[in-house]
Amino acid sequence: MTGWHGSSDYGTALGEFVERYEAAVGPRTSVFVLGDARNNQQDPNLPALRRIARTARRVHWLSGAPLAVGHG
Repeated sequence: MTGWHGSSDYGTALGEFVERYEAAVGPRTSVFVLGDARNNQQDPNLPALRRIARTARRVHWLSGAPLAVGHG
């Protein structure tokens, strides 16, 4: 959805999602975030995630990364 950055940047991705698709998210919407859940010390943009979570019925974060991946 966002340009190739070479590392995870969920803050940018969530912000762009809100800018582009917030109107499409409603009380019957489930939002899935797919990724390693590491943000590589970038701003996580928690306000954008809160906006999505407030509007959507459910938000699911699916990560295939092992629990002990370290901090990015």
